[in-house]
Amino acid sequence: MKTMKNARIGVILLLAAIMMVAGLATAQAAFEGDYEYEIEGGGAVITGYRGGGGDIEIPDTINKYPVTRIDVSAFRNNRTLVSVVIPEGVTTIGGYAFQGCFTLTSVTFPESLTAFGKAAFKDCTGLREVVIPGRITTIADRLFYDCVGLNTVVLPDSVTIIDKEAFYGCKGLTDIIIPASVQSIDKKAFEGARNVTFTVEKDSYAQRVAENRRIPFIQMVDASELFGE
Repeated sequence: MKTMKNARIGVILLLAAIMMVAGLATAQAAFEGDYEYEIEGGGAVITGYRGGGGDIEIPDTINKYPVTRIDVSAFRNNRTLVSVVIPEGVTTIGGYAFQGCFTLTSVTFPESLTAFGKAAFKDCTGLREVVIPGRITTIADRLFYDCVGLNTVVLPDSVTIIDKEAFYGCKGLTDIIIPASVQSIDKKAFEGARNVTFTVEKDSYAQRVAENRRIPFIQMVDASELFGE
C-alpha cells in the first residue's frame, strides 16, 4: 500500500512539474522580424525590439495576432530610433516603453490608444511635437519628463487629468492646447517648463490654473465671435 501511495505522489509531482514547465514556456517571448513579443488574451504584446532603428512602422499583426500593447520598457534606451508609427489596435503603451530614446523625434499614435504608462517617453530629448489621440483621459506621471526638445503639444477633449511631473523639465515647450475637459493639473506637472504658454478655453479650469500659477495663457478664439454669429 505504501508503495502505491508513493507512486501516486510521484505521478502528481511529475504532472505538476510538467504543468509548471508548460506555463513557463507559454510566458516566454518569441521573435518575429525585429520584434520580441508575447501572446496575451488573443493579442500580441511587443516586449522588445532588435531592429536597426531609423524610421519604423510597428506592424499591426505579429504571427497573425493583432498587436494590442507596447510593453513596459520595450524600446527603452534605444539610441537608433528616429520616428515611430504605432498601429491602430494598440490600446496601451507601457511604462518606460520609450524612455531614453534620445534620437526619437516623432511618434504617431493610433486613435485606439487609451492609456500611457508612467514615464513612457521620459528623457526623449529629441521629441519635437506631440498630438495626443482622442481616447486618452490621463497624461500619466512623468510621461514627457525632461523632453527638453518638445515644443508643441495638443491635447484632445477626452483628457481630464495632467498628472505629476508630466511635462517636468520641458524647457523647450512653448505651446500646449489644454481643453476645457481638463479638471486636474498637478502642481508639478509643468515645473521647469519655464517657456510654456497655455492655450485655454475662456473661464476654464486650465485658465484658472494659469492665472493662479502665473503661467502665460491665451484664450481660444470662438468662431462665432470672429464671424458675429
